[in-house]
Amino acid sequence: MRVFPIAAYRVRLDSDTVHALQRIRFIGETAGFSAREVVRIATATSEIVRNAITYAKEAVVEVNLTQADGVQQLQVKVVDQGPGIENLTLRLAGESQSAKKSGRGLMVARKLMDEFDVLSEPGSTRVTMSKRLPAHVSTITGDVIRTWLKELETALPMTDYAEVSVQNQQLTEAYELLAGQERELQERLEEIGRLNAELNETNTGIVALYTEVETANEGLKKKNEELGHFAYVVSHDLQEPLRMISSYVQLLARRYKDKLDAEADEFIHYAVDGAERMQAMINDILMYSRVGTKGKPFAPVEMQNVLSRVRQNLQVAIQESGAAITHDS
Repeated sequence: MRVFPIAAYRVRLDSDTVHALQRIRFIGETAGFSAREVVRIATATSEIVRNAITYAKEAVVEVNLTQADGVQQLQVKVVDQGPGIENLTLRLAGESQSAKKSGRGLMVARKLMDEFDVLSEPGSTRVTMSKRLPAHVSTITGDVIRTWLKELETALPMTDYAEVSVQNQQLTEAYELLAGQERELQERLEEIGRLNAELNETNTGIVALYTEVETANEGLKKKNEELGHFAYVVSHDLQEPLRMISSYVQLLARRYKDKLDAEADEFIHYAVDGAERMQAMINDILMYSRVGTKGKPFAPVEMQNVLSRVRQNLQVAIQESGAAITHDS
């Protein structure tokens, strides 16, 4: 980083501060800053210099131009040999009991400048703050700075009273600007709080819905268990009466075989076949009820056989309704 010294001022009295601020404003305007940015630079410098005189009795104000990576900045350093700043971190955060005094000035200056750094220890405090020059400003050379200084020598200084009036006006504008920023920050915080409340409400609804789904799943699981138990009981209880029906029909088939006409033999055959298919269906229901506990691993099934059995079981219904069953090969 290149540093071009512009000016240095020793300040002990309020009049010294007035003269230093007047020259800093002139340098800022000449460097290409807008009136608003010049107010920011002067106000930040005034806050730090006021603290330095209060606690260290005097200070040195250095004004430099820095250049690094294509960025030009006007740099102001305020150096004093006072007792140092206690609880610096807390003061910068506004959490110290002394924040309304020197800490307030530090916070104001930090908000007004683009870069702000404080090094403090007993016997030495150095505050360095910088403001970036507008992008349209050409690269400033040493010759340009010497021209500024010549113009500064010939510029007529304002009276102390006029300078103080300008300072007061600038301080008022700066504090109004800071107040506006604080109001905007507060509005953003309130908006964030509202969004967080909506998010919490949404999360509560999601949790309630998840709980409802879990309850429904538990209820469905219980119903499935009850249905499986019912299917097991029904299939088991139907085994005995169906076995009896099947035995008597088979007994009729054996005893009266060739003793009745062909139509009677056909009816008996249908009865025996229906009893056997009913027995197979009950066995299937019994197996289905045990899928959750004694189920076999999944395996490929020949769907042609399944379709044939279904058509056989529904033969009477198909004939009565005149349905036509088709399938792909």
